[in-house]
Amino acid sequence: MAYATSFLRLAVIGTLYNKDVFTFNLSLHRNVDGAVPPATVPQGVIDAVQTFWQGAPPIISQNARLVTLKLNEIGTDGKYVSPITVLYDFPSVVPGTGGSTPTPQTSLAVTLTTPILRGRAHAGRFYLPLPAAEAQSDGVLSPTAAVDASQAASQLVESINAAVTGFDVAVESNLGSGTFQFVTGVKVGRVLDTIRSRRSAFDEDYRATNVVTPSGT
Repeated sequence: MAYATSFLRLAVIGTLYNKDVFTFNLSLHRNVDGAVPPATVPQGVIDAVQTFWQGAPPIISQNARLVTLKLNEIGTDGKYVSPITVLYDFPSVVPGTGGSTPTPQTSLAVTLTTPILRGRAHAGRFYLPLPAAEAQSDGVLSPTAAVDASQAASQLVESINAAVTGFDVAVESNLGSGTFQFVTGVKVGRVLDTIRSRRSAFDEDYRATNVVTPSGT
C-alpha cells in the first residue's frame, strides 16, 4: 500500500483538562504541480485554527486547549519526507470558548465529502475533542448545534485552502496504488462520538463501598 504522491499533513495538538492530549489531522494535496511545502506553518493556518477554536457560537469546550500545530510533507510511504519538523507552538495555550464539561473521551465527528460518493478517498473524517454543545433530552445534539459545527468546520477548511499556496484540503487513501480527492463539502451528525484513547491519562480513582454480604450466607 502507498499514497499516490506526497502530500501535507496538518496535525492539531492540544490538552484535555490539562491531563490528557488530543490530536487530529487534515491532509492537503497539491493543486499546482511542483508546489513547494511551506518551511514554516503559515500565519493564515494559525489564524484559521485559532479562529475556529474560539469562534462564536462556541464549538469547543474551554477545557480543550490548543498547544501545537504541525504541517509536514508526507511521502508515498506515509513517513515524513524531511527530518526537520515544521511546527508552531502557541505562545500560550488557546482554550475553546464553550462552558461545557464533557467527559474527556467525548468527541464530535466532522465528515469531509468529495465529488465522488463511494470508493477510495470518497470521504474523510476527523474528531474534535470536547464539543461545546451537549446532547439534548433525546440523546443527540440539536439540529442547530450540528449546523453551527458544520459551518465552522467548512470555514476552517476554506481558510486553510487560502493560507497554503499550491495546496488544498483533500482526502488521501493508501489502498492499492493510492489515490486522493479534494474536499468539496463538510457535514456533522447529531450523535456524539467516543475516542477512548483520549481518556487514558485519567485515573479511575475508585471509591470503596461497604462490604456486601450475599443473602445465602
